[in-house]
Amino acid sequence: MKGFKGVQLEIDSCDDIELAVSGADSPALRLALAKEADRVAVPVSFESQDEQKHNRPGEATAVFGTLPTLKRASTLQGAIAVKGWRESDIVRLSLHSWKVIVAHVPSGAKASFAAEARRAGYKVTFESG
Repeated sequence: MKGFKGVQLEIDSCDDIELAVSGADSPALRLALAKEADRVAVPVSFESQDEQKHNRPGEATAVFGTLPTLKRASTLQGAIAVKGWRESDIVRLSLHSWKVIVAHVPSGAKASFAAEARRAGYKVTFESG
């Protein structure tokens, strides 16, 4: 994969197969990996660990879109990653429905988050909990 080492295939809970790079756990390492990926036009997003996926009180989840195919959801996830929303996830809702989300948006920042998304060409909705 364009010179990246340590890449592993991983089956995700929404039935997609991800290319995973272990060890990019700190913000500094993630930023370095993202910059390197940007240089070779590979969209990179980072998924929270399972125990960190649930919002805490006072946080919301931004939904960037609900799409009928996993491929389209993955494409959207890659597109928002290169625009700065690197920590995102794809959630399977049903056989033909996947949503692309960014969790942990402070409830008081939803308006500014939505405005930033609009400037980037996206309309987001929010879910609590």
